[in-house]
Amino acid sequence: MSPDKKSSSPTIKAFLFVIFIISVILLFRFTPLAEYLHPQALKEFIDKSGPMAPVLFILAYATGICLFLPATLFTGIGAVLFSMALTRVSFAQFFWGTFFGILAGGFVMTFFFATITEVWSNGEWQKLWGWKSLLSLLLFISSFFIPKVVKHFKPEM
Repeated sequence: MSPDKKSSSPTIKAFLFVIFIISVILLFRFTPLAEYLHPQALKEFIDKSGPMAPVLFILAYATGICLFLPATLFTGIGAVLFSMALTRVSFAQFFWGTFFGILAGGFVMTFFFATITEVWSNGEWQKLWGWKSLLSLLLFISSFFIPKVVKHFKPEM
Protein backbone atom coordinates (compact mmCIF):
# COMPACT_ATOMS: atom_id res chain seq x y z
CA MET A 1 0.00 0.00 0.00
CA SER A 2 1.44 3.39 -0.93
CA PRO A 3 2.02 6.05 1.74
CA ASP A 4 -0.59 8.30 0.11
CA LYS A 5 -3.32 5.68 0.53
CA LYS A 6 -2.37 5.05 4.17
CA SER A 7 -2.59 8.71 5.12
CA SER A 8 -5.83 9.33 3.22
CA SER A 9 -7.67 6.35 4.72
CA PRO A 10 -8.04 7.84 8.26
CA THR A 11 -8.99 11.17 6.71
CA ILE A 12 -11.73 9.56 4.64
CA LYS A 13 -13.01 7.63 7.67
CA ALA A 14 -13.08 10.79 9.77
CA PHE A 15 -14.89 12.65 7.01
CA LEU A 16 -17.48 9.87 6.66
CA PHE A 17 -17.96 9.80 10.43
CA VAL A 18 -18.61 13.55 10.52
CA ILE A 19 -21.07 13.21 7.62
CA PHE A 20 -22.82 10.37 9.51
CA ILE A 21 -23.11 12.43 12.72
CA ILE A 22 -24.45 15.46 10.82
CA SER A 23 -26.95 13.22 9.00
CA VAL A 24 -28.23 11.74 12.25
CA ILE A 25 -28.59 15.18 13.81
CA LEU A 26 -30.50 16.46 10.77
CA LEU A 27 -32.64 13.33 10.68
CA PHE A 28 -33.68 13.79 14.30
CA ARG A 29 -34.07 17.55 14.00
CA PHE A 30 -36.16 17.79 10.84
CA THR A 31 -38.17 14.56 10.75
CA PRO A 32 -40.71 13.04 13.15
CA LEU A 33 -38.21 10.25 13.97
CA ALA A 34 -37.33 11.89 17.30
CA GLU A 35 -40.98 11.64 18.38
CA TYR A 36 -41.04 7.89 17.66
CA LEU A 37 -37.78 7.23 19.49
CA HIS A 38 -38.69 9.26 22.57
CA PRO A 39 -38.57 7.02 25.71
CA GLN A 40 -42.25 7.58 26.47
CA ALA A 41 -43.28 6.75 22.90
CA LEU A 42 -41.16 3.60 22.98
CA LYS A 43 -42.69 2.50 26.29
CA GLU A 44 -46.19 3.05 24.85
CA PHE A 45 -45.24 0.98 21.81
CA ILE A 46 -43.96 -1.80 24.09
CA ASP A 47 -47.20 -1.72 26.10
CA LYS A 48 -49.32 -1.89 22.92
CA SER A 49 -47.23 -4.73 21.52
CA GLY A 50 -47.92 -6.93 24.54
CA PRO A 51 -46.23 -10.32 24.47
CA MET A 52 -44.83 -9.64 20.98
CA ALA A 53 -42.69 -6.76 22.30
CA PRO A 54 -39.62 -8.92 23.06
CA VAL A 55 -39.88 -10.59 19.65
CA LEU A 56 -40.08 -7.22 17.90
CA PHE A 57 -37.12 -5.98 19.92
CA ILE A 58 -35.07 -9.05 18.98
CA LEU A 59 -35.88 -8.45 15.31
CA ALA A 60 -34.87 -4.77 15.63
CA TYR A 61 -31.67 -5.79 17.44
CA ALA A 62 -30.77 -8.33 14.73
CA THR A 63 -31.56 -5.86 11.96
CA GLY A 64 -29.42 -3.20 13.61
CA ILE A 65 -26.49 -5.59 13.94
CA CYS A 66 -26.84 -6.56 10.27
CA LEU A 67 -26.71 -2.85 9.41
CA PHE A 68 -23.46 -2.57 11.43
CA LEU A 69 -25.03 -0.48 14.18
CA PRO A 70 -23.34 -0.96 17.57
CA ALA A 71 -24.85 -3.68 19.73
CA THR A 72 -24.24 -1.52 22.79
CA LEU A 73 -26.91 0.88 21.57
CA PHE A 74 -29.54 -1.86 21.37
CA THR A 75 -28.45 -3.43 24.66
CA GLY A 76 -28.91 -0.07 26.39
CA ILE A 77 -32.29 0.46 24.78
CA GLY A 78 -33.34 -3.03 25.82
CA ALA A 79 -32.26 -2.35 29.40
CA VAL A 80 -34.29 0.85 29.49
CA LEU A 81 -37.38 -0.67 27.88
CA PHE A 82 -37.52 -4.07 29.54
CA SER A 83 -35.37 -4.59 32.61
CA MET A 84 -36.60 -1.84 34.88
CA ALA A 85 -40.22 -2.50 33.92
CA LEU A 86 -39.98 -6.17 34.83
CA THR A 87 -38.28 -5.90 38.20
CA ARG A 88 -38.23 -3.94 41.43
CA VAL A 89 -34.43 -3.90 41.51
CA SER A 90 -32.90 -0.49 42.12
CA PHE A 91 -30.35 0.85 39.68
CA ALA A 92 -27.52 0.44 42.23
CA GLN A 93 -28.43 -3.23 42.79
CA PHE A 94 -28.73 -3.75 39.04
CA PHE A 95 -25.35 -2.06 38.41
CA TRP A 96 -23.39 -3.94 41.09
CA GLY A 97 -25.06 -7.27 40.31
CA THR A 98 -24.20 -6.86 36.65
CA PHE A 99 -20.67 -5.71 37.47
CA PHE A 100 -19.83 -8.69 39.69
CA GLY A 101 -21.70 -11.10 37.43
CA ILE A 102 -19.66 -10.00 34.44
CA LEU A 103 -16.42 -10.30 36.42
CA ALA A 104 -17.21 -13.84 37.55
CA GLY A 105 -18.55 -14.91 34.17
CA GLY A 106 -15.62 -13.33 32.35
CA PHE A 107 -13.13 -15.14 34.57
CA VAL A 108 -14.85 -18.52 34.22
CA MET A 109 -15.25 -18.25 30.43
CA THR A 110 -11.69 -17.03 29.92
CA PHE A 111 -10.24 -19.75 32.14
CA PHE A 112 -12.36 -22.47 30.50
CA PHE A 113 -11.63 -21.53 26.89
CA ALA A 114 -7.95 -20.74 27.54
CA THR A 115 -7.53 -24.20 29.05
CA ILE A 116 -9.30 -25.89 26.13
CA THR A 117 -7.28 -23.83 23.65
CA GLU A 118 -4.03 -24.78 25.39
CA VAL A 119 -4.87 -28.50 25.19
CA TRP A 120 -6.01 -28.21 21.58
CA SER A 121 -3.07 -26.14 20.33
CA ASN A 122 -0.45 -28.34 22.00
CA GLY A 123 -2.17 -31.52 20.89
CA GLU A 124 -1.64 -32.96 24.37
CA TRP A 125 -5.08 -34.50 24.71
CA GLN A 126 -4.18 -36.34 27.92
CA LYS A 127 -4.17 -32.92 29.65
CA LEU A 128 -7.91 -32.82 29.00
CA TRP A 129 -8.20 -34.97 32.15
CA GLY A 130 -5.75 -32.83 34.14
CA TRP A 131 -6.75 -30.81 37.18
CA LYS A 132 -6.74 -27.52 35.29
CA SER A 133 -9.13 -28.73 32.58
CA LEU A 134 -11.45 -30.42 35.04
CA LEU A 135 -11.49 -27.38 37.34
CA SER A 136 -12.28 -25.06 34.42
CA LEU A 137 -15.07 -27.42 33.30
CA LEU A 138 -16.46 -27.60 36.83
CA LEU A 139 -16.45 -23.79 37.15
CA PHE A 140 -18.07 -23.45 33.73
CA ILE A 141 -20.88 -25.88 34.56
CA SER A 142 -21.30 -24.44 38.08
CA SER A 143 -21.74 -20.94 36.67
CA PHE A 144 -25.09 -22.02 35.20
CA PHE A 145 -26.40 -22.74 38.70
CA ILE A 146 -25.41 -19.46 40.38
CA PRO A 147 -28.92 -17.94 40.04
CA LYS A 148 -30.49 -21.03 41.67
CA VAL A 149 -28.00 -20.92 44.57
CA VAL A 150 -28.54 -17.19 45.11
CA LYS A 151 -32.31 -17.65 45.00
CA HIS A 152 -32.07 -20.47 47.54
CA PHE A 153 -30.06 -18.47 50.08
CA LYS A 154 -31.57 -15.04 49.47
CA PRO A 155 -34.81 -14.27 51.33
CA GLU A 156 -37.77 -13.30 49.19
CA MET A 157 -38.38 -9.57 48.81
